Amino acid sequence: MRDVNPLDLQETTREGVLALEPDLTVPFASRSSYDTFAVASEQTVGPKVYEIGNGQWDIPQFRPSLETIISGRKTTDNRSKR
Repeated sequence: MRDVNPLDLQETTREGVLALEPDLTVPFASRSSYDTFAVASEQTVGPKVYEIGNGQWDIPQFRPSLETIISGRKTTDNRSKR
């Protein structure tokens, strides 16, 4: 299997996707994420997820869940909640 090029995902993914590093910085976001989450690309890639946009991701209840998931101890799938 070949490595996935983030630019391939950026061009083809219809869902809003943010990739996260272990320190919760955003190294990559799909094009559709900018519309979905109402953020600009230059404000999204680089900062921590809590700092993107106008701070809409800085939610106290969100932090523990995200930190648990990113640590590898848990996964989540929000599709069933739609």
